[in-house]
Amino acid sequence: MAQNSLSLPIKTGALRLVTTAEATPRSAYEYSNGQRTDTPRVHADGWQVHTIRDLTGSLDGEAVEVTIETSTPDSIPAGAVIEPDGPATLRVRGASQQGSSFASLILTVAAPRWKVVGSIADALGLAKAAPAHEAKASDQDKKAAA
Repeated sequence: MAQNSLSLPIKTGALRLVTTAEATPRSAYEYSNGQRTDTPRVHADGWQVHTIRDLTGSLDGEAVEVTIETSTPDSIPAGAVIEPDGPATLRVRGASQQGSSFASLILTVAAPRWKVVGSIADALGLAKAAPAHEAKASDQDKKAAA
């Protein structure tokens, strides 16, 4: 498999991602001769790398699917909107099978810390609305009282 990559800094506020289920970072490990070793992978800045794969969101207004790298194994709740809490780097890697003219772009964002800045329920207006069954009960109560 041939691989090439490019790393770019991400502007503050340019990236927001959503967790569709509770997301728990997994420890990343070094590889040698195509085999995983027991050696934890360490970022160039010195922190142990933990990853969460397949997060969707927006980077400068464009839809993206990325893997994030973080320094913490702390879980992120379902439906959370997250962004890097400080400097972040986007790594774009092209991967293709030998002899293939097709390549996939793989996006990885490295930031030692991430922060929750909202929830998908808020973005959809679900957090403020009463559940449908409560609204119906309320309407029935009003009719009964009249």
